[in-house]
Amino acid sequence: MSALHDAVVRMGHDIARQFAHRDHDAAVEEVAAHILKFWEPSMRAELRRCVAVDDHDIDPIVAEAVRTWSDGEDTQADRAEPSGG
Repeated sequence: MSALHDAVVRMGHDIARQFAHRDHDAAVEEVAAHILKFWEPSMRAELRRCVAVDDHDIDPIVAEAVRTWSDGEDTQADRAEPSGG
């Protein structure tokens, strides 16, 4: 595995943990919003790649969050309430 893979897996788990107190759907939305708002495009691309190949290292909430993104979604512009920060 690459250093980038290891970083996105670790950071994804950290983010999922931050929203673990929320109900499932809210957690998925918050994780998706946070990653779209704060992660660099290369990190989002690596995360998408991991989800596309069903990488079992990825937290299930993070994987579900990634699957909510449209194919070209790179910003928070279309979200009514972006993740805090």
